[in-house]
Amino acid sequence: MQQRLPKYRRTDDSLAALSHRQITDRSLEIISFLSFYHILPTSLLVKLVEGNEDITCRHLQTLYHRRLINRFSFPSVINPGEFHYYIDHPAALELLTDAGWAEPHDLNFDRVRYDRDKKYDQIHFDGERQGSLLYLKHEAMISRFHTLLELACRTTKGKVELIDWRQGPELWHSVIVPKVAFDNQRDLWGEQKETERLPHRPDAFFTLRFTDRPEGDQDSHFFYEADRKTTTDRKRIIKKLRAHFHYIVKQKRHETDYQINRIRAVLVETIDDHWAMRLREVGSHPIVSGPKPSPLFWFTTSRLFEHGPEQEQIDTQSKGTYFLKQPEIIFHGVWATPAGETLHSLLD
Repeated sequence: MQQRLPKYRRTDDSLAALSHRQITDRSLEIISFLSFYHILPTSLLVKLVEGNEDITCRHLQTLYHRRLINRFSFPSVINPGEFHYYIDHPAALELLTDAGWAEPHDLNFDRVRYDRDKKYDQIHFDGERQGSLLYLKHEAMISRFHTLLELACRTTKGKVELIDWRQGPELWHSVIVPKVAFDNQRDLWGEQKETERLPHRPDAFFTLRFTDRPEGDQDSHFFYEADRKTTTDRKRIIKKLRAHFHYIVKQKRHETDYQINRIRAVLVETIDDHWAMRLREVGSHPIVSGPKPSPLFWFTTSRLFEHGPEQEQIDTQSKGTYFLKQPEIIFHGVWATPAGETLHSLLD
């Protein structure tokens, strides 16, 4: 009878029990996805790694107990959620380089060391790690969006490709903008001579290529923001959106920093419908883009990805996971702007 392995810890016995299992191309593919996506739940990993899902799960078990990858589940009042996997040992990345899957300079060894120091696997046992939980939920939200883009592109049979994805400190810039103040006499907001520096730190930048379009008009570039409602400070939200508007529209910094001609939209995904509507209202504030609301900002809610546009369920087992069966929902007309009532699609 096969030994039952512990779920939340690794032991010498569990390592010995799996010592006969080999590191295969599927193992390397899992490590490669985790190195690129950072944090992934089991349900998305088995979609990214093509092939039998049960076999993929066995490879995840092997890699975990051999200490090449690690995992945690978010605490819950009833039962812990599904496992989320990440890399916290450089030996996993070294396997990729030794096998010729990647060059060392393309892999984020610093992030692996950082994640190792943070010991995310201990959140099962340590109720004081609130800061880590907020960070992990934010990272998991970004990774889900990234994964849905990849899976949605697969459904197009090559017509749409995700050709670039970037996140992290490489996107961090700042922009100098005029300060603004309200003019009571004219009853409007106006720019002053004084300036201030605003950070421009999108959660991600990505490019979709539409292969059936004329050459030179194939690529659409986007910034993405994962908003988990961790701040309800209206001033801070306005400053974030204003930084985007000045960076892209006023100063066209994307042309030099990213070597591209145009940003199609700044996508903002948030966690509930009410807050998405609130952010859309804030996006229309004159401080953000002047007297005319900008169509640069597109807002949506995670609820649409989780339950579908009509809050439908595919079956009783897929509650809250509509996106697993229909990842192309991310392409649909679920994005609202402050500049009108028309919903936008990433395929527009």
